Amino acid sequence: MGVGTETAKRAAIAFYESLVQQGNLLAAFFAMNKTIINKQYENVYIFWGLHLSTLPKVSVKSDAKILADLIGLYLSWVKKIQTTPDPEVRRNSIPVARFLADEIMRRFTPERLKDIESFDPTKLDEEERSAPEAVDDFSRGISEIEIE
Repeated sequence: MGVGTETAKRAAIAFYESLVQQGNLLAAFFAMNKTIINKQYENVYIFWGLHLSTLPKVSVKSDAKILADLIGLYLSWVKKIQTTPDPEVRRNSIPVARFLADEIMRRFTPERLKDIESFDPTKLDEEERSAPEAVDDFSRGISEIEIE
């Protein structure tokens, strides 16, 4: 017989919350068992076979590398937009850069972003305004298109 969905969900949440807060597996197991109030599901979990009893706490949890990499990607796309001679490549690169800018602004606080001078999402607005309109020219065959 399996454990009820709500009971299992409450037990798992209690286990992981306790584990993250205290770092002790036995204490987390005890906290999990305390949440099981349905007599039908009492004593269905066992604590077995782990070669450790505690999890070490991480001293610093940093997302600085993620931020640096996202900023680096964003700047690469902005540079591509600003330097490509091909208007279609330029036009098609803007949504990619905009997506990266949106992700950066969504995931990081304005306080963290204000110190990064190279990150300026308003540059994309200027690039978008100055990008040439898309032209669908299907009057010639592919062999007639000149690539510069």
